[in-house]
Amino acid sequence: MNRCRISRSFLDDIKAGLRTKPRNRKIRIFIEKWNLELKNGHVYHQGKEIVPFTWREPQYIEAILKREAEQNGMPLSREGAYAYVTKKYIGFKRRSIAAWLKRIEQLQLIHKRPDANTRINKRNREGARNYRMASKFEGPYSLGVDLFQIPKQWSGYKFFFVAVLQKSGYLWLEPMTNKKAQTAKTMLTRVFADCKKQFGSFPSAIITDDGNEFKGAFDQYIASRGVKRHIVSHVSWVEKKNSTFARTFAVMRNLHGFKKALELTLLKVNNIKNRITRKAPSEWTPQDFTKKMKRHNRKLRLYPRRKRPVQFHVEDRVRHMLRATLGKTTFYKSYEGMRSKKHAMWSKKLYKITEKRKVTGRQKYKVAGKWWFSSELLLCEEDIVTLRGPDKKKPKVKKVSKPKAPAGPRKAPVRKVAKPVAPPMAVRRSSRLRKKAKVDYTGM
Repeated sequence: MNRCRISRSFLDDIKAGLRTKPRNRKIRIFIEKWNLELKNGHVYHQGKEIVPFTWREPQYIEAILKREAEQNGMPLSREGAYAYVTKKYIGFKRRSIAAWLKRIEQLQLIHKRPDANTRINKRNREGARNYRMASKFEGPYSLGVDLFQIPKQWSGYKFFFVAVLQKSGYLWLEPMTNKKAQTAKTMLTRVFADCKKQFGSFPSAIITDDGNEFKGAFDQYIASRGVKRHIVSHVSWVEKKNSTFARTFAVMRNLHGFKKALELTLLKVNNIKNRITRKAPSEWTPQDFTKKMKRHNRKLRLYPRRKRPVQFHVEDRVRHMLRATLGKTTFYKSYEGMRSKKHAMWSKKLYKITEKRKVTGRQKYKVAGKWWFSSELLLCEEDIVTLRGPDKKKPKVKKVSKPKAPAGPRKAPVRKVAKPVAPPMAVRRSSRLRKKAKVDYTGM
């Protein structure tokens, strides 16, 4: 059904046919073949909404993608987004999803710097650490653990406790205020409980580096549960997941608060369809851990093929790299582009290419009065899409009272003297003020 290209007019005829009577034989046969239903003004097939395929009116498809990206668990990658929307809708194509994702402003601002691809690969195939999932080693429930340092501009929390199941790639994130072993142990207990609840078993092994946060109380708790612990230089599948969730969290943090952004990040990352297992981590069940599943690992070239530089034209709209990107070599991290204005990696403003020329065999382009190589520019062809969070409630504005008249110059205080007040007539005077009255005793 997803291969059918249904136009807007044909979908309107299907709606009319489901309400009253099919317009013609073609509509009637199509409705009977696919067993279509009409709910709330939309056409559904097996519980999925049918979306019209049209390049002239992309507003409906883009509105769905924007809503799923901002409010729900749709991953911000082509394959992840396609696998997610096809669970709910019929009619989406990978090409239209990829074109829409390239237009998102937040994803452009954290676009990864082009790789040089000059390193020689040590192995000819992926999956060099798959042996750890064998039953004679750590087993299918081997859990990689690491700490991720949160940029101070993001939150008051200092670290993320990151735990990833190697077999399924399922991710847990727990914010921490310090780097103590006791705090890490508390986070591990939460991961143990959730792993048992979702996948039917506790982790069979813990794989970490030799940091002090994984000693003491943390190590004692692992020993008390009878779980093996292996110390390595770095846990590769956890480090790879750090980059994925950090870029997603950087976008969501600007749309929502910390708590909501963390919740959506976990949904999006765990909904990404894995190329090696052909399943999203959230789709795994306890039965999948007990049976053998093929892992589709790619072959690797000894010398990676170098990509040809992108060719631009005059009047193309582009972004250019900023100092935060050009100056970093070893400690370059793409998610830091959304860390703060100071760490921005690409120019927020779009510029047009005014001139181009060749310098020692390499093409250079004049943008914003400076000359740039093609690897330092990012093409932005179509209209830009900006993801936005929910509208914040406006605070109540207090009524402004009328300004009081300005007070004049302060006068020196004058002490007032109280005037003597005569006593009222009805009040009897004291005995000292009364004259003694004469008494006549002659008449007695």
